[in-house]
Amino acid sequence: MIVEKRINNNVALARKNGQQLIVMGKGVGFGKHSGDQIAEDQVEKTFYSEGSLNLEQMASLITDASGADIEAVDGIIRYGQVQIKESLNPNIFFTLLDHICFSLQRYEKQMDISNPLDWEIKKFYPIEYGIGKFAVTLIREQLKVNISDAEASFVALHFVNAQIESSVHHEGVQMVEMTNDILQLVRYQLNCDYDEDSWYFQRFITHLRYYLMRQKNGVIQENGDQNELVDMVFSRFNKEKNCVDLIDYYLQEKQGWHTSNIEKMYLILHLRNLVEKKNRL
Repeated sequence: MIVEKRINNNVALARKNGQQLIVMGKGVGFGKHSGDQIAEDQVEKTFYSEGSLNLEQMASLITDASGADIEAVDGIIRYGQVQIKESLNPNIFFTLLDHICFSLQRYEKQMDISNPLDWEIKKFYPIEYGIGKFAVTLIREQLKVNISDAEASFVALHFVNAQIESSVHHEGVQMVEMTNDILQLVRYQLNCDYDEDSWYFQRFITHLRYYLMRQKNGVIQENGDQNELVDMVFSRFNKEKNCVDLIDYYLQEKQGWHTSNIEKMYLILHLRNLVEKKNRL
């Protein structure tokens, strides 16, 4: 691994096997010049250019941030990774660092902003929202900055984005808006008023979010040997089938996504369970 540019004592722009990357680790940039070797055992994290960020932008973000800012973001991501238990786009480090540095600047200028999707994020993405609340507490304690509670939902969206392999903020917003639209569609079509604190509602929301992520990532589930089961569910639950067909139409019109029959079957079963449990209350 060869140094191309020292960024600071703990960060450097490097090249490995012909590919540029950013490396982080205690002392990796200390006293280094272009062409120097970096010991592999010094490197704690590596970042490659992905999505909308290039290496120059990534390096600039780190250069402009303080060591305390970088440490805080690293702590938030470590905590978030434990909570989510799934792989995250590594570029979340830079998008979150950029957001938090900007939030600190807003605080200095007394420019508080609210998130109009705060309620939806809290309901649809409780794990990510919990990470956001942790982030707010950590920043207040470690950086001694009393940032707004509203930052929790903004941080949550970064973790939503990182799971759908996007570094673009609006992708997470779109997911929240589509989830809300689908819930309104289901409420109208099935005349179902949800108990949003119930386990059945949360189970449906969990299925819905991963269904949307699969659609976003182009993951198509095939019927396999379950054609008879699919046909039986379609014929038995007509109201739910019509509702799911409308969801499919909505997503085709909005995103150009097509829902496979096996995905429709699972949605029907979740809807049936949601309505049935609600009616028993």
